[in-house]
Amino acid sequence: MSKVGRNDPCPCGSGRKYKQCCQRSPVGQVATTHPLDASLPNALQAGLEHHQAGRLPQAETIYQRILKVAPNHPDALHLSGLIASQTGDSGTAVDLINKAISANPYDPFFYNNLGNALKAQGKLDEAVENYRKALSLKPDYFEAHYNLGIALQAQYKLDEAIASYRKAISLNPDSALAHNNLGNALQSGGKLDEAVESYRKALSLDPDYAEARYNLGNALQSQGRLDEVVACYELAQSLEPTRSEWALRQLGVMPLLADSRADIAKMRSRLSNDTDRLLAQPGSVGKLENAQFTLFSLAYHGAADKPLMENVARLVRAKAPALTRSLVHRPPPVLGDGRIRVGFLSSFLHNHTVGKLTQGYIRNLDRKRFHVTVIHTSGAKIDDVHIRMNSMADAVVRLSSGLESAQREVAALSLDVLQYPDIGMSSFTYFLAYARLAPVQTVSWGHPVTTGLDSIDYFLSFGAAEPQEAETHYTETLLRLDRAPAYYEPIDVPPQVASRAALGLPDRGNLYGCLQSLFKFHPDFDAVLAGIIERDPQGWIIVIEGNRAHLRDQLRNRWAVSYPALLERVIFMPRRPQDAFMMLLAQMDVLLDTPHFGSGNTLYESMAFGVPTITWPGEFMRGRLVAGMYRWLGIIDAPVASALDAYVPLAVAYATDRDRREALKQQLMERAPAIYQDDLAVRELEAFLEQAVAAARRDEQLSHWSAGLPWPAQSPVDRQVSAS
Repeated sequence: MSKVGRNDPCPCGSGRKYKQCCQRSPVGQVATTHPLDASLPNALQAGLEHHQAGRLPQAETIYQRILKVAPNHPDALHLSGLIASQTGDSGTAVDLINKAISANPYDPFFYNNLGNALKAQGKLDEAVENYRKALSLKPDYFEAHYNLGIALQAQYKLDEAIASYRKAISLNPDSALAHNNLGNALQSGGKLDEAVESYRKALSLDPDYAEARYNLGNALQSQGRLDEVVACYELAQSLEPTRSEWALRQLGVMPLLADSRADIAKMRSRLSNDTDRLLAQPGSVGKLENAQFTLFSLAYHGAADKPLMENVARLVRAKAPALTRSLVHRPPPVLGDGRIRVGFLSSFLHNHTVGKLTQGYIRNLDRKRFHVTVIHTSGAKIDDVHIRMNSMADAVVRLSSGLESAQREVAALSLDVLQYPDIGMSSFTYFLAYARLAPVQTVSWGHPVTTGLDSIDYFLSFGAAEPQEAETHYTETLLRLDRAPAYYEPIDVPPQVASRAALGLPDRGNLYGCLQSLFKFHPDFDAVLAGIIERDPQGWIIVIEGNRAHLRDQLRNRWAVSYPALLERVIFMPRRPQDAFMMLLAQMDVLLDTPHFGSGNTLYESMAFGVPTITWPGEFMRGRLVAGMYRWLGIIDAPVASALDAYVPLAVAYATDRDRREALKQQLMERAPAIYQDDLAVRELEAFLEQAVAAARRDEQLSHWSAGLPWPAQSPVDRQVSAS
């Protein structure tokens, strides 16, 4: 056993450093409430002194000496279990502390530390149960309230977590750690103003608390207060100058919504220059578990991202060499029952677009040929879809919060294929993907842009949506699947659709719905929207304001300068539950696809009603999905603009010509069943997996690929023609 270093991950499982967690908090204080046998008090006191000083081997030796004399001594059992927890052996910790509880079931400290050990094992329900037991014995137990908040937050029970943190703070208002974690829960729940207040309180209590300053930066970035973010990170760097990752984190600081094409060019140029500058500087980056670093905004710029993504990947590999590990043998052996072992790893395997696109694969892959593991990151949200997906899998893993631990945990699964449904929305999976953890590693269109990583072998894409020269857009080998890479469940359609008035819509006029996230509103789209309301004076443009008010305000400010008429004809609607959203969608005359990065999930939803989506296929797949689906379905007179300046007349024509619109709507509804529950999409994935694994076992990689399924690359209409 070895001492827990100040910069090591805290053994309580909080995900923070020991010096910023239990070392600085009463959580880490060892407590004993029970008298020893008369012959042992001096020994236990000596053990405690070693323990609190961090001399764990000496403390453990003394505790074991006590247990030889008194095998059921509750304090010695508990403290030995605590050492096991501190040194990462949570299994032994659980066993020992359970024995302590058997010997004395009335000590709240025992239940709290048992909860910590269970939480470290990912057994969150059991951890919560033990924290609640501790609180039933000691209602004013600050540490148990605090730890309960951590466990509830990990289960994405944010309201309960916030309540637990607030109770902990009421008991110890000077705990910077509790204020910081309250801020994290508030930020996860979209309560950004309150989160900022909590982080500022933490920093008022401990101005040197660099992690709280970083978390404050994240919240400020979500509010669009980027100048404050940069200043916040620069101060954090000055507080911990050896942690050069603060400079890396600043690379990802860019607005979600650009004001102009000139701003986009400036952002991308700054990123390129800063990356080159950091590459030329000496030094390395420390642990990146909590870096929250993504280049998410790049994909919405309408430009080629491959050069930038490759360059950033070179920087990260140079500065964080621990990420670049290979924990597999190549070529891989055939294991167990001969089935191909496939793992699906994402932070979004819940009620999210990624979960909706992935769950059908998990359920329907042929279990005679494939063993399927669902792999969640440590902070993944738990909801009904998450639980249902787990029930579909052969195995379920929830990763540790540390990247090195997570690498080992994935490698221990001995997967043949590690499939990332998305890379680029979660910093944890982005950094995890730098390692070689399976012989075949793939990514798909959950975030439809290249990763820039040479450790990802294949990008699985929808061939009908890819332009001819698309191979140049990816560092991965691009595989153009014959079918959309998803098994999407049919949409639940409300039995009745509320009226316009009930939904807060205008009673009269044509409704142009653009129900996409506001960060998809590229500056090029402004002229399109302005052209529509100019051509159709009776038209209204309906958008969803989302949960980031600053994006709405920024968009309105942008329009006030360039197209002020939009301020009068664009209606911002609040976010609403799925049924209410579907009712809103059903009332639209047409939907407007955002240029450069268009609809994905909303297309599947709109097809349930046959609402036409007007689109212009841009240069990259992420702006061509709607056009690709129309092409694949064989839609006649599809509303696909030949150029961006042809978008406006096409949209107005469909919105104002009821007969033409209804004819298209009928056609879409007739063809819509083909995009849901596509069994052949599963069979195509199975064929790829078998061929890719076979190639890997020859120490090769596929350069091109064909599923060899019936009617490859044909739409339902093509197949009908062929059959006749």
